[in-house]
Order: sequence, then C-alpha cells, then structure tokens
Amino acid sequence: MGRQAELLDPVVVKLARKVKRALQDDQNRLLERLRSGSGEWSEDLLADEAVQRASLVEATSAALHEAARAGVVFAQRESGGSTRAKVVLDDAQVEGVAEALAQTVTTLLRRRLAADDSDASERVGAAYREWRGERIERLVGDHAVSAFSIGVLASAARGSDVRWVLGPTSPACADCDDNSLGGAVAPGEEFPTGHRHPPAHAGCRCLVVPTPKP
Repeated sequence: MGRQAELLDPVVVKLARKVKRALQDDQNRLLERLRSGSGEWSEDLLADEAVQRASLVEATSAALHEAARAGVVFAQRESGGSTRAKVVLDDAQVEGVAEALAQTVTTLLRRRLAADDSDASERVGAAYREWRGERIERLVGDHAVSAFSIGVLASAARGSDVRWVLGPTSPACADCDDNSLGGAVAPGEEFPTGHRHPPAHAGCRCLVVPTPKP
C-alpha cells in the first residue's frame, strides 16, 4: 500500500484541485448569468449539460492519465521489471474514467440545484460548496484508483496474472473479501464479483498487484 500511496496520492491532490477549479469557474459563470438576468432561479441558467461534462473531462483527463502511468510504474516495481520498459496504455479506457467522473459530478450537481427551493444565489452557493468539500475528495479518489488500476493491468498484461489486495477500508467489504480470496486472474478477466479492477465500491482503496503465472 505504501508504494501505491507514494505514487497516487500526489495525483489525487492534483485531480481534486482541477475539479474544484472547474467547478469554481462553472459557479462563477452561473452567478454572472443570475446577476445579469432577473435574479430568480431558472434551470435555463444552467450551461448545456454536454458542455458542462466536456469541461470537466478536459479538466481531469491529464491527471487521470498521470494516475494510469503511476499504475504502470507501480506494476513494474512490484514485478521487479524495469520502469523504463514501454507499456502502451489504452487511452480510451482512461478517457472513459474521465467521462464517468464528469457524468457523476454533473448529474448530482444539477440534481442538487433542482431540488433546492432557497433563494437563487443561496441555492447556487450551497450546491457548489458541497461539491468543493470532502465529497469531491472521495469521488476523485475513486476515479484515480480506477485509472491507476488500468495502468497496472496494462503493465501486467506483459506476462503476469494479477491478484486483488485489500485496501485499508473500514468496515470490510464482502465484495472485496471475495475478490481477495479468489486468487490470481489474467489481466482484464473478472474477479469473483465481476469487477476487473478496483474500486469495487465508493471509497474502495484496494489494488490489483502483478503475480507470476503458475
């Protein structure tokens, strides 16, 4: 776990900062539209949802690719190989993680704005403030683990199986326990619960680790 934290924690900090900056910019644009209009809340004030998602993908893509490359380095160190060996990442998979993160943030943020019935400016402030706190820290951590795992699998595909190693989650997760007990699988194959890599649930900090083929 120490090696994973050493490689991944700085990326998670960077990723969280990128998302918070993108949300701050989004909030500022929304408040500007509110001030230049009637001052009353209307869903028409919101940016187009696809544009909002694309903005978040752009903000997070580079950091998530960095997380995937950290997974490659981790796997190479764990297997005793050279960290200079070339490993080709599946960029589409990493972009899929960025799109999933953007989709989650956008959907839940817009839902939060629609459900509030307070004054318009208070509604906006409360919704965005909620997403710049611990909630976003955990969410970006989940997606960083996903990208990191993609990098591990890409490196392990060069000749190792992978096993699921439990993270410091509390309480213990039955799915993660099952995957840990399931033994090694080929990179990209499903573990007993159907997951190909962590996270298995929100807050999961398990990891996949290369292991020699029998």
